[in-house]
Amino acid sequence: MNNFIISYGNSVFNTQMSTSTLNDVIARTKSDLRIAETIKNVRSISDKKERSKYKTANLPFFNLGTFQDDKRKTEYFLSSEFMIVDIDNLDDQQLEEVKNKLQNDNRVFIYFLSPSGNGYKVVYRFSEPITNSKKFSENYKYYAEQLSVDYGVETDKTSDSARACFFSHDPNLYLNENAELLEVKEFIETIDFTAITTDEEKFLPSAVEYLREHIDSYDDWRRAGMALSTLGERGRSYFQQLSSNPRYKDTTEDIDKKFDNFLQTASGKIQIATLFDIAKKHGFSYSTKEQPTTA
Repeated sequence: MNNFIISYGNSVFNTQMSTSTLNDVIARTKSDLRIAETIKNVRSISDKKERSKYKTANLPFFNLGTFQDDKRKTEYFLSSEFMIVDIDNLDDQQLEEVKNKLQNDNRVFIYFLSPSGNGYKVVYRFSEPITNSKKFSENYKYYAEQLSVDYGVETDKTSDSARACFFSHDPNLYLNENAELLEVKEFIETIDFTAITTDEEKFLPSAVEYLREHIDSYDDWRRAGMALSTLGERGRSYFQQLSSNPRYKDTTEDIDKKFDNFLQTASGKIQIATLFDIAKKHGFSYSTKEQPTTA
């Protein structure tokens, strides 16, 4: 495996870091005795606040990026080829279910038990290094939202490029060096249609119908569905219309289950404006003719 350069520190209260390698992070997670002992203590503390306090005070941390002067500050961010997603607060059954999903997901580069033992730290690799903090944050939020839906559990949406990841202990750490790379996305500033007006909503039926006929990407279909879920139950019929596409073989029941999942895992990061962005990407343009507003 490539010896990727990463950053690490002994205390999150000190922004000064040192550089090491991803191989070192893997080795320490699997077999460092001091970390293993600290993690044993962390997992023995039942009170969540006390556990967090102990973890913060006693565990070293790493960040899979590099920083100017080795300072862990967003404005000093230089580059990262990875993102780490936290999936936490799982019960025993969820731990096993999510583990199976992670093992069958070709995008997963690394995963290991979190310090609490109640979740996983999951590492994904980008198709190229990201060298801009804002771009890193945008891509992180985009994929974290997607993974919430794919795994059916809430993922941590904290997207700070300088975020510290505490070391953990897991001798069974999973590594897939041939993991599928995440494409680095480019994002354009858009109008926020969080609460759409009647004037704006009149374009929804035509945009949805246009996408039904033109959409050919599963990712775009999923993101359009997530955007429609911001309308609550009112968006369900739009999603059913969108999904009545000969390219998709899902049953009505499957479509409803998917929409239910969108409703349950929505974090507010994707809004209805996303649907219009997708439609415009496929060639949709706003019509001056008023459209019906019922769905």
